[in-house]
Amino acid sequence: MNVENGEIVMNRYQPRKHKRPLKAIREKCVECMGGRESEGYVKRISECVSDDCPIYDFRQGKNPHHRQNLTVEQRTERGERLKTTLINDKRSKKTSESVFYPELHTKP
Repeated sequence: MNVENGEIVMNRYQPRKHKRPLKAIREKCVECMGGRESEGYVKRISECVSDDCPIYDFRQGKNPHHRQNLTVEQRTERGERLKTTLINDKRSKKTSESVFYPELHTKP
């Protein structure tokens, strides 16, 4: 936040010096589709037809080439680890209990 000519000027829309590459690509797509001020820019980005654009595959802010090939055992183990984490997390106690143990939150 800066003060110029007696007015407060917010710097939230100015680009940062260092960004993660996928974030920078996403911002470029937002800019290409009219910026955040325009309505429906998210939908326009997902429906973009410029497949000749070099960053087309990365427009959703994710790397489409980074896929994890997990076995059934690995998926099960990660799911159990997530359940344990959510149950033990005090901030999400109500949410985790109601999701994993709905019988605790039903009225008799």
